[in-house]
Amino acid sequence: MRRYAIAACAILSAAVAAAFSWTSTPTIQVEAASLNGLASLSVRCEVRGAEVWLDYQYRGTTPLDLTGLSPGSHVLALRADGYYEAVIALSLAADTKTTVTAALQRRTGYLDVRVSPPSATVVVDGESYAPGVIEVAAGQKTVTIKAFGYTEQTYSIYVPERLMASMSATLEPASFEASGFRLSGDRFNPRNAGLRGVTGLYFSVTAPGYAELRVTAPDGSLAHSDRIGSFADWDQSLSWDGRDGSGEIVPDGEYYLELRVSPGAGVESERGEYAFSASLRVDSSLVIVPTGSFGAMFGSARAPDALPPAVSSFRAEASAYVAGSFGSASLTGGTAVSVSAAMAPNLDVGAGMEINEFESVAGRLGARLSTRLGDGLAAAVLVDGRIAEGTVGEPAWARLGAALGVGTPFLNAVAMPAFAAYWEDGCSLRAGLGAAFNLSGYAFGASLSASALTGPLSGGLELDWPIGVTLELRFLPPGLPLAFRLSGGVDWSPAPTGWNLGLAVSGGF
Repeated sequence: MRRYAIAACAILSAAVAAAFSWTSTPTIQVEAASLNGLASLSVRCEVRGAEVWLDYQYRGTTPLDLTGLSPGSHVLALRADGYYEAVIALSLAADTKTTVTAALQRRTGYLDVRVSPPSATVVVDGESYAPGVIEVAAGQKTVTIKAFGYTEQTYSIYVPERLMASMSATLEPASFEASGFRLSGDRFNPRNAGLRGVTGLYFSVTAPGYAELRVTAPDGSLAHSDRIGSFADWDQSLSWDGRDGSGEIVPDGEYYLELRVSPGAGVESERGEYAFSASLRVDSSLVIVPTGSFGAMFGSARAPDALPPAVSSFRAEASAYVAGSFGSASLTGGTAVSVSAAMAPNLDVGAGMEINEFESVAGRLGARLSTRLGDGLAAAVLVDGRIAEGTVGEPAWARLGAALGVGTPFLNAVAMPAFAAYWEDGCSLRAGLGAAFNLSGYAFGASLSASALTGPLSGGLELDWPIGVTLELRFLPPGLPLAFRLSGGVDWSPAPTGWNLGLAVSGGF
C-alpha cells in the first residue's frame, strides 16, 4: 500500500486560524485505500480526549477514526479545556485514508515571582518552582511561598493569557515548633535484617534547632544516645538499631525512649524545649526471615508455609523467568506480579498475575489459615486457584490443600497433600503433593521444594509428569524494605527434562 506525505497546495492543505498559533505543524499523511469512492479520516492528538469537530459538527474525542466521508473540502477543529482551538482546512481525496496528528498549544501566561528569602519555593496549584518568571496555565492561581524557618504565605492571583502577572512576597521568620512525634513501631528485633531490625522516630519542626535522644535500659542505665541538628528541613528522623555504644545488641526488655527538641540560637520559640517519650520493646522472639512466594502467598515455590505469620505485613513482588529443555536451544520466558498480606496470627491472602511466554495471561488467587499445634508443629489449610483459558497448555484449576510443618522459622520442613479440580479441555479431579525444606537466618535464606501431580483420578493414581524441583536463595538487605530471591528449577520427565531460572524482587512492610 502506498504511503506519502502531502505538501502544500497538493491533495491536502493545512492552515491554522489567524487568531491562534501552533506549538508545531500538524503531521498529515495519506494512503490509498479501497473505499468505494469515499474517504476516511484518522485524527490523533497529544491531548488525549480532545474534542473533534468536522465541518462544525461534533464527531467524538481523540483518538478518532471517521469513515464514509465525502471527498472534497472539510474543516477540522480540535478543542480541549485549557488549550487553544486548532483549525485545519483539509481537502480529502476519494479512496484515501488521511491521518492527522496534531499538537495543541496550552493557554498559558507568565507569573513573575520575587521573594525573600531567595531560597524560598514557589508552589502554584500544587506544582513547585524556583522564584522568577514561571510559565503556568492561564487563569486564577493559588500561589504558596514557603521556606524552611519562615512562615508560609498563600495568595490568589489571576494570570492572563500570554501576559505577565507580577507578585512579590517577604516571608517572616517562623517561631520554632516541634510536632508529629511518632515511632515506626513499639517492638523490634535488632537481629532482623530489613525494616524490622530498627526502630525509627519521626517528627517535624518549623525552624532550625537540634534534638537529643536518650534510650534507657530496664536497669536504668543509658543504652543509647544520639544528637542531630542544626535542622535544615521540616521533616526529621532518628533511628536506633538496638545496639549499645560498643556495638553489641542489647538484651530483650522494655526500653524507655526520650527525645528533647530545642530551638537554635536566636530562633524565637514559645517553649524552650519540646519533649517526647515512649516505651519500646526489644524482642528477639519477633522472627522475620526472608521468605519465598508460593503462587501469590508466602512460602516456597512448590509448597506453602505452615507456620503462622510472625507479624501483620504487606508484600508486593515482581518476578521474571527463563525456561528451556536440556538438549534444546529454544527458550521461553515470562513474568509475574503479586501482592500478599499476612494478618497475624493466623491468616494470609494473595493475588497475582502471570504472563507466560510473554503472551498468555493468567490470574492467581489464594488464602491460607494456619495455627500452631505445639512446640515445633504447625498446620495450615489452603485454598488457591488459577484463572486461565482452560485449554491444553493453559489450565485453570482450583485446589484445596492441608500443610503440616515441623521445626522453627529458621529450620523447618513442610508437606502439603492437596486435591484439585482442573479445567483443560474438560474438567478432571487430581491429587497432588508438595514438600519443602527451608533454612533461614535473619538476612539470608534457602529453600528446596518439590511437587508432583497425578493425572485424572478417574483413571487411577497415575503420576502425571513432570515432577518439579526448585532451589531458592533469598536475601534481605539490612535497613531496606526489599528482598531478593534467585531460583533455579528442574522439571523431571521421561520426555526432555526442562529447566528454569528466575529472579524476584519484593518490597513491603
